[in-house]
Amino acid sequence: MSKVYLITGTSTGFGRSLASEVLERGDKVVLTARKPEQVAELVQANQENAIAVRLDVTNAEERDAVQL
Repeated sequence: MSKVYLITGTSTGFGRSLASEVLERGDKVVLTARKPEQVAELVQANQENAIAVRLDVTNAEERDAVQL
């Protein structure tokens, strides 16, 4: 059974690397980024296991608006 991860900051750096590793293992990932278009290629390459959600964790309105 695969796991589901919600990973913040997936457009660059540690968040991006972690998301890539999790997807390579076959688990599912909710990729969050301030600019979700920057993770579009990860979603396209992993359509069964990845979705992108706009989220700036420093913005209270965006945090409250996230619907999963």
